[in-house]
Amino acid sequence: MFQDDDVEAPTDLPSSGKYPLQYANGSLRYQILVLIVNSRYDSSAINTNYIYSSVASGTNAVVFGVAAKLVPELLGISASEVSLLEFGSGGVTCSVTKTFNDGIKTYASGSNVDITAPFVVHTKLQSSVGKTVWYNMSKSGNLWIGMMNGTYGSGNVWYNSLVTDSDNFLGPLDSSYADYWVNDRFDFIGHALNFMFNRVEKVKVGIQGYKSWKGALVIRLDEDNPYGINAPINEEALKGGWVYDYLICTLGYHSQVWYSVSAGMPAGYVGSPSSKVKNGDATNLLFGGQYRVFKFIIHNSTEAGNYDRIRLDFNQNKDFSDDVEYGIFDNITYTGMDGKYYWTYLNSQSNPTQIQFSRWQLLRDMIPPEWL
Repeated sequence: MFQDDDVEAPTDLPSSGKYPLQYANGSLRYQILVLIVNSRYDSSAINTNYIYSSVASGTNAVVFGVAAKLVPELLGISASEVSLLEFGSGGVTCSVTKTFNDGIKTYASGSNVDITAPFVVHTKLQSSVGKTVWYNMSKSGNLWIGMMNGTYGSGNVWYNSLVTDSDNFLGPLDSSYADYWVNDRFDFIGHALNFMFNRVEKVKVGIQGYKSWKGALVIRLDEDNPYGINAPINEEALKGGWVYDYLICTLGYHSQVWYSVSAGMPAGYVGSPSSKVKNGDATNLLFGGQYRVFKFIIHNSTEAGNYDRIRLDFNQNKDFSDDVEYGIFDNITYTGMDGKYYWTYLNSQSNPTQIQFSRWQLLRDMIPPEWL
């Protein structure tokens, strides 16, 4: 998994830390490009032409949500047609327009599935000229595309709005999360994603852990794993038909934590960028598998505006003036940090007392080297 600005021109000898999408002769390096944004608000794309060239030459592409704004030509739309919608009350209806089956479950044309989770996020996209639409979504009389596919040059292109509460979608299927999958119907999204990837993969990579089918399920490797962080997967047990029931989606592991905030700057700190500021302690930031604590402040970016920015004193010099400012859902990074962090929610934008942090760690980064 790599950032867009790490993509380089076709070459047989990639530069250090760079990822060409094709060889020098134009042949393909990847069977699928999975395009996901790491910021809700960043609509820039540095190497769009490399992506277009690779897909036109035969690489398949899967476009998730707001990423459609970055590569509109793949979907035959304009960037202005793509926007993000959030619903705090859930209740999105998914209407199947063309029968699909992911090898586990069939969804027949004309059937409806109500996703009733308490918080729903999806992308508004309505253009489908020349495309096959597999399901639509609706709420309050409005209709949006949920999943569709078409072609771009020689490549197959799929789009999925990925309507989900991301924490509960990527979380473990223990008793607290099973309700979201079964009763709130996140299982529909998982099966749709499986179906989509089944249509473009040459080497199968199932991405949901809702149900096992003739394969290993990967145990969680975080501290809550009841089997212990060093527990290996027992191949003999798998061959005998056993499965692990505590698992992680291969998209990665997502967790969240709430921190309290207090008015003003932390004692002894300087460098406030605003007179409207609150502070707190981020106590669950992982570095090399160990938790570290950092002071942070939240503040407004416009005069008299709501709280919409955060700074963390990573260098611990008690001065926030030299610390990076992050907006909501911006990727928060620092040398040695495990995974990607985001601040995702305030209990009140005008006068918050709590802030929510989320961590997304790729499965690749969670597997002990001796297992690889």
